[in-house]
Amino acid sequence: MCSYNLLERLLNQGELETDVDFGDKYTVNLVLMLVMLVDLSLMLFFSLGRPDLLACFSYFISFVFSIWFFFVNRSKWLRWVRIATPFLVIVQIVFSCFFLLGSGSGLQWLLVMFSSYSFLSFQRNERAWQASTIVSSFLAFVLCELYAPRSGLLLDKSEQVVSVILVFVYSLLAFGLAVQALVGRLFRVNMKLRELAERDVLTGLPNRRKVLNEALAIFNEALESSSACSFAIIDFDHFKRVNDSYGHEAGDLVLQKGAEAMSICLRKHDKIGRYGGEEFVIIMPNTDGSEAMSKMELLRASIESLNIVSSHGIRIPVTVSIGVASMSKETAIFEDVLALADKALYKAKKAGRNKVFR
Repeated sequence: MCSYNLLERLLNQGELETDVDFGDKYTVNLVLMLVMLVDLSLMLFFSLGRPDLLACFSYFISFVFSIWFFFVNRSKWLRWVRIATPFLVIVQIVFSCFFLLGSGSGLQWLLVMFSSYSFLSFQRNERAWQASTIVSSFLAFVLCELYAPRSGLLLDKSEQVVSVILVFVYSLLAFGLAVQALVGRLFRVNMKLRELAERDVLTGLPNRRKVLNEALAIFNEALESSSACSFAIIDFDHFKRVNDSYGHEAGDLVLQKGAEAMSICLRKHDKIGRYGGEEFVIIMPNTDGSEAMSKMELLRASIESLNIVSSHGIRIPVTVSIGVASMSKETAIFEDVLALADKALYKAKKAGRNKVFR
């Protein structure tokens, strides 16, 4: 898990200049990391196993460029790095096949991965760069296959066989890491979108659909276990007057501060959500009617004591009316309890507001 999180942080390096696909930085960083790994391995091989100054220096230069590309993403240069990365690798592979390792090493087959790179990294409005990457990698592959010497350079035939096997392993590693990273990222993006779809943007609480789904689940669970369960509907008093007198910004502030106060007053297993407009729903499992009334009275007093000040320095008085209902033999379905809470809320408003009724 720790190594996976480290990989995630490394692949997530860089800032986008524009709002483009999340796969861009992942794909670029993945390619750069794998290039660094190969360059480092070859650099060590040609400096320790079989000393060759030209080979060692060539892979050292490529290694340095890869590191530089990797960290330059932090400066919002990802668009430039996305374009430059494949051509850096293509030049390195062609140079290696012609002057260092020979085409018998199989290194040119790594050019195939740039067809996937072009589709993952470039957007629809970047078809020119997408086509350039594919065409360049194809021409480089043909050039290496037809004209690069197969052997007689720095690798003998037995070492070239090992090289082909390593290229295959490297390709599998690259594919596996790409799938792992992109699928993991897709999962998190999907969870984030789901959270945004179920959360009220203004207050940060669950929205109507989410809280009603939670209420239904808790109701059914309480029904099966024959346990107590209570519901409450909270309505901010004269909220339209707050908007008209202090502005909609002040109204938003009232809802935000009120939502925070309500969340603080509740237990961990209680559920709260925005029902709509200035109304909120609270679900209190394992709570009978009298206990629910006491809790809602504390909540009402807590909101009344809030010190909310508008941007103009004016204190905004805030109160709420609350209707409470509990499960009983008369509430066969969840909607029955909600209807009773709504009726109790109406009584609280009719009685002068800033009250809790059941």
